[in-house]
Amino acid sequence: MRPLSAALAFASALVVSTTAGGFLCSGLSVRVAWAGIACGAVTAVAAWVKTVPRKQVRLNFWDWLMFGIFALASLRAFLWIIYTRGDEICVLSPNNLGDLSLHLNLIRYLSSGIAFWPESSILSKVPLTYPVGADLLNSVLETCGVETIRGLVWVGLAGAALAGYALWLWGGAFGIAAFLFNGGLAGFAVLRTLQVEDFQSDMVWKNLFLSMFVTQRGLLFAVPAGLFLLHAWRERYFRGSGHVIPLWLQLLIYASLPLFNIHAFLFLSVVLFAIFATSLLDPNLGNGVRLGQRASEKRQMTSPSSATIANTNRRLGDLPRIVTGLSREVFVLVALAAVPATVAILLVTGFLSASSGIRWSPGWITGESGWDLWVWVWNFGLALPLCLALAFMLLLDRDREARCFVWTAVCVFALCCFVSFAPWEWDNMKLMLWSWIVIAPYLWAKLLARMKPAARVAICVVLFFSGSVSLVGGLDARHGYVIARRSELDGWRHAIGGIPAAVRFACVPDYNHPLILLGRKVACGYEGHLWSHGLDYRRDLTVLREALGGQASWRSVAPLLDVEWLALRKSDIPDAKPPGDPPPDAAFGALYDLRPLLKQGPASQGSPQLQPQPVD
Repeated sequence: MRPLSAALAFASALVVSTTAGGFLCSGLSVRVAWAGIACGAVTAVAAWVKTVPRKQVRLNFWDWLMFGIFALASLRAFLWIIYTRGDEICVLSPNNLGDLSLHLNLIRYLSSGIAFWPESSILSKVPLTYPVGADLLNSVLETCGVETIRGLVWVGLAGAALAGYALWLWGGAFGIAAFLFNGGLAGFAVLRTLQVEDFQSDMVWKNLFLSMFVTQRGLLFAVPAGLFLLHAWRERYFRGSGHVIPLWLQLLIYASLPLFNIHAFLFLSVVLFAIFATSLLDPNLGNGVRLGQRASEKRQMTSPSSATIANTNRRLGDLPRIVTGLSREVFVLVALAAVPATVAILLVTGFLSASSGIRWSPGWITGESGWDLWVWVWNFGLALPLCLALAFMLLLDRDREARCFVWTAVCVFALCCFVSFAPWEWDNMKLMLWSWIVIAPYLWAKLLARMKPAARVAICVVLFFSGSVSLVGGLDARHGYVIARRSELDGWRHAIGGIPAAVRFACVPDYNHPLILLGRKVACGYEGHLWSHGLDYRRDLTVLREALGGQASWRSVAPLLDVEWLALRKSDIPDAKPPGDPPPDAAFGALYDLRPLLKQGPASQGSPQLQPQPVD
């Protein structure tokens, strides 16, 4: 418990203090990075001291088994998250081909000393719109001398270790299994093909570990942080355990969460609202243990009738104090977090410049199939009917804790089935993930644990078989996808070494362009990144393509795109027309300095031929 508390406090304080230092010192420097590390270390020590230690729990066979599987999966995924194979730089997961390229860009872009809050590195004249918390943490490591790939491995393994413990803390062995092996029925195809594959890769309800945790780097912090806060709130407000962690630590983690993953922050905010509403409706919330002890003592001293009367009078007398006490705690936490969390949201959304993409989209899960029941069954298997059955069971079971968390999670999941909360509908999974994780322990305790062993085993097999097949198929040795070559990156790194980090380049939009991987600013990046981030990029992309194809002059286009240099790879030609001589045959590409064109002004006649600066 204390190591988790200290690690999360360290990461939160490091990112918050580094962000503030970036504003004060006009960018991330060695001094700012080490100051952030020092601030994080002091906060971690304070969190360790102030966190109430958890009572030792003896792990059973299933706990050890799930910890072992989670450790093996994490080691495989993050030790090979990016690796070299001869001259090739590879990623293990096909889901990371585009995502990791953007993270490499952000890590190196932020560590280059660019002024805060920086412009977008993938689109001209707009602010950066991305939760950069995890990437900023890696930027700090890189600024302090840790090589990029090594830093990615370190942070990945640390985040996985914290997430594994937090999953067990929240839901035990079943909670870890629900995260590792979620799936529907697609994986049963292995019985027909006898080939282990990630059969869920084309489904909507993909394996969460492969499709989300390994690729969405913000979840390395958000999953353990969110589950840690949920555990603390559950213990405090429903189980009478007092303050598991102090208010200031809850405030730090909760308010900084938008810098890492805004969807986790939104889900936790909904949970807080549900707890607040429950505390108003139920005056005994969070006081069950204390009230039960007092009633027991009263019964020993009085007759049954007088005990009932005394207990009723005491509850009526304590009602204002209980309601104002518990609901006030939630209100104070949200009120204190409102300003810093709002600032964080404004930063990661480019001061609300990015499109939210919120719209009514009831058919996004089934797609062209319409309301086909089989699509739902194939995607979710038993998970959906079991969760619905649990939600209805709680109408009769007056468990306040289960009602609060399960009903809230079911409502969020149901809303995400009909409303899209992002330009790319599948990003709803960033919310639906939390619904499934939160429901998992109650699904076990309230439903499965009460069944006969044979029925319980059968349901768990159907529930987790497909996801386990996908997990093995997604991490096996057949994978490995090239995103770059070391020799080519070294050539481009040397060629642009003298060009300031603030300079923006024009280049062919590609997710693994050397300039993207080296952390440089480009006029218009990969279209998949721009579209999914809600950026208005179409005009700039059209103008860029016209200039690259020779239909527009760089003299008129360069000011519109705010670019000073053009970078062309050898493979970009002849589709892209160089504004001068092509690069030599032996070169990887060429750089063209557009600044002489800009100095001539729009009234100048002719288009001079620019001399290429070879990249070799």
